[in-house]
Amino acid sequence: MEATSKEEVVRQKPIRIAPQNNITRQNALLLVVYQDQQNNLLFPSQIISGTLGEKLRLQFKKLPDYNLVRIKGFTSYFASHYSIITLTYSKKDAGLIWIICRDIDTNFFLVEPQVIKGKVSEPFQIFSPSLTNYNLFRVSGKLRGNFSYNQSFVTFYYRQSKWKNVEKTELYLKMLAPVASYEEPQGKKLDISFALNTVWRTFSSITMDNDDLWYCLGGAIWIKFDSKKMAYSNKRETFSLLSSNTKKQIRRFKKSREASIDFIPNKEVAVYDLPFGHKNGLLKDRTKVSVTARTLNDDVIWFELAQGVWIPRQYLKFN
Repeated sequence: MEATSKEEVVRQKPIRIAPQNNITRQNALLLVVYQDQQNNLLFPSQIISGTLGEKLRLQFKKLPDYNLVRIKGFTSYFASHYSIITLTYSKKDAGLIWIICRDIDTNFFLVEPQVIKGKVSEPFQIFSPSLTNYNLFRVSGKLRGNFSYNQSFVTFYYRQSKWKNVEKTELYLKMLAPVASYEEPQGKKLDISFALNTVWRTFSSITMDNDDLWYCLGGAIWIKFDSKKMAYSNKRETFSLLSSNTKKQIRRFKKSREASIDFIPNKEVAVYDLPFGHKNGLLKDRTKVSVTARTLNDDVIWFELAQGVWIPRQYLKFN
């Protein structure tokens, strides 16, 4: 029995006990706060856990329409048991909204354009400006909505409050007596006369609030209708925009003459395809032009510009 016990003892393998590993527990928390400049939360705060001294692998959330402007409490590792990183954002600037006020009949600017600024996605609402002696006629553009990255325009069109009705016309008036002409209805008197028994085409008419009727004879030439001094004529053949006689009177310059538009400051004057013809564009006051020809049409001097358009003499200032 004793011998057997010794043999069994020899055959037994030694038992080794592995050392117990120390389990490292997380002992640090990091809070990441996303806020705007008024301390309002923009996104749920992130909670990140780790161990003291451990390096951080942190990626900030991307917030559309916002720019990161300040970081407070930044760290690249868990430096304490509890810490906070505060990220402050500012909303991105939106595209500008331009407010423009025009005279619907002349297309002139009535006031200096104004601009509205805002932040992307913020709401906006625009109201029409009140202008003395003008009534709002129509609006082009969005009056309410949310700011976007795109620049936009809102145009308010006004009409003079004294102008009750404005129409495009194509009538013909025969001059029976001397008639005064004006720059605009009830405006400045022009030094232009009309030969008796000549027939003139009208392009538009304006009925005033006192029922006076005014006709435009082209450009900035207006006359007040007076049945004692003029009569309607339906005979188009009695009037020629550029008669053969007028064509003979066109004097071409060998060398173009330099001039500038002499009109109301910061305003635009119309130019025409022919003397008393169709409107063919606008030229701003003080614009430099080259004059190539001259003609006399029904006692009104017209000059042709290098662009091939015509303008009355009173709107040019030669150098």
